[in-house]
Amino acid sequence: MSDSIELKLVTEDEAECLHRLQVEAFMPLYEKYQDDDTSPVKESLKRVTEKIIEENSDFYFIVFHGEKVGGVRVRWHQGKKVY
Repeated sequence: MSDSIELKLVTEDEAECLHRLQVEAFMPLYEKYQDDDTSPVKESLKRVTEKIIEENSDFYFIVFHGEKVGGVRVRWHQGKKVY
């Protein structure tokens, strides 16, 4: 198996998996700073699902050696400018 990293589009049915991954990834920072207002740990499954189905964005799993190890969201706005 190669050391390549793949991106896999997240579907609405995979929202729970993305949410768990997000909580796991950001928990150490949340425990340190206790930032209830902006921490991804505090984001609800409902909100993650809403972001997945938004028309102006896509979520991708970062897949390494066949394992989902992270996620990234791509958003676009007027003129297809990517943020």
